[in-house]
Amino acid sequence: MASLEVILKKDVTGVGEEGDIKNVKAGFARNFLFPRGFAVPKTKVNQIILEKERAAIEKRKEEKRQLSKDVVEKLQNVEVKFKSPAAENDKLFGSITNANISQALAEMGYDIDKRKIELEHHIKVLGTYDVKIKLYEGVHATIKVIVEKE
Repeated sequence: MASLEVILKKDVTGVGEEGDIKNVKAGFARNFLFPRGFAVPKTKVNQIILEKERAAIEKRKEEKRQLSKDVVEKLQNVEVKFKSPAAENDKLFGSITNANISQALAEMGYDIDKRKIELEHHIKVLGTYDVKIKLYEGVHATIKVIVEKE
């Protein structure tokens, strides 16, 4: 597989942050990153442009990090409760997913993308769970998700 070095122009989940130089598969760069304006090829000209913009990029990163820390403080004692039908052995007839949690948080006034909610597996049993939310690089929040019998 051919790879290509790119300079990220925007944060891309799972790849990196704005200003990072990353090695990605050529097809991913050509078909996804470049057409959407998320990245440019790593060339001498683009590196010079990046260095000129470095201070502004670092300032934006710091602002995002600070906003994320503010959200962590707000989420500190948040509990998300779900009532779901369950069998006698406390197994749910469905499951609670990161999309369900994101929607419940949105109803509480928190705008958290479902991709930032880190669930190893969907919740399929009644109980209380600590769920980690990755808000920004190195900034995480943990909320309680309580699943009760309907």
